[in-house]
Parts: sequence; structure tokens; C-alpha cells
Amino acid sequence: MFREKNSWIEYLVVFTVFTFVIIGIFLSIYNLDYYRNSYAVEDGLIEWLTVVSLLFASMICVVRAFKIRLKRGSLFLACLCFSSLVFIFGAGEEISWGQRIFDIQSSEFFQQHNAQKETNFHNLKIGGVKINKLLFGTILSIVVVIYLTLFPIAYRRTDWGKKIIDMFAIPLPKLLYIMSYAALFLILLTIPTKNRGELLEFGGATLFAFIVLFPANKELFEST
Repeated sequence: MFREKNSWIEYLVVFTVFTFVIIGIFLSIYNLDYYRNSYAVEDGLIEWLTVVSLLFASMICVVRAFKIRLKRGSLFLACLCFSSLVFIFGAGEEISWGQRIFDIQSSEFFQQHNAQKETNFHNLKIGGVKINKLLFGTILSIVVVIYLTLFPIAYRRTDWGKKIIDMFAIPLPKLLYIMSYAALFLILLTIPTKNRGELLEFGGATLFAFIVLFPANKELFEST
């Protein structure tokens, strides 16, 4: 059992996330054109903040793997490296792997199967199934709910839960972040679904990056 302590940095990050989200909600209601074409546009401020958060989380995993490479088993290190790659993949998908930045033409496959004709996987539509809605919508939402609710309970109340979470190098969310995720979801219900995507991605990615940096089971990732 452990006691959760939150630093001023964590409170500042949560405050900043909700500041950007509330500004976005205000714009989506009172200045929808600016919201869609400037604030939450592709390659706009919110999208790039999301990318920075994902790359930051990836860097944390790499640094930890390097620092504790002699303290943990190979599975633990492999999970940290895998997590880092997942965050890089998310960042790459967010900006379509630099396609718009470098003005790269999409291949024939993505021209035919991507809903936005971009070089990314989350906008693919194969056999009438939208990958974004299925994998990054429904499935990811279920995983996040399980992670935020069942994982903390299992870690604290069962030996097998703690063993599995420690074995696979899973950062455990603090109550601060669990409540923040719940508040984020509820607040974003105030705007239409088609307008909340970028804000949800930004808020979710940033909060998760700081779960990785300040996990409730931080002792697991310390080198000493």
C-alpha cells in the first residue's frame, strides 16, 4: 500500500489541460469557424500539443529503460520499450507521419482506403468498417475505462493484480488523474461529437503522459 502525493507540477498540468479544453468549448459554441479552422484544425495548436505529450511520454519510457536496465528483468524493459514505440506511433498518426508538413502524396492504398486520403491508419475504412471508430473509439475507450477503474483496485487489493502490473511495467494512475479523466469526458459532452475529437485526444494524451511521469507506483520505476 502507498500514499499518493501530488506535486505542484501535476496540479499545474491538470489546470492547463482544462484551460485549453474550456477555451475550445467556448470557441466551439460562440465561434465555430475559428474553432474548426484555427484552434482545433489539422496541424493546429491543439494537435501539436497532443503530439508533444505523446513524444514526451515516449521519452520518459526510454529514459527509464536506460536507467533501470540492470535493476529489472528483460520483460519489464521490453514493456517499457514497447510503450515508447506505442507513443511514437500515436504521435506519428496524429500528424499523418509528417505528410502534410513535407507535402508527401499518399500512396494508392491510402488514397483508396483512407477516409481523408492521408497516410495514417486511424482513418482507414476497410470493408465498410471505420478503423478510427472501432479501434481508436470503442476499443480504446473500453481499455481506458478498465485501466482507470479496475487496475487501481486490483493493484491495491489483490496480490495477483500487483504482480501483473509490476511485471508489465504499467504506470498506475493516481486519483487526481482518474478524476481528471472523468471530468474531461463529462465536460466534453457539452459539445457535439464531431467537434470534440481533437480536444479529447489532447486532454487524454497529456493526462496520460503525466500518469507515466508521476505514477502512483513510482517506486517501481526508480533506479535506486
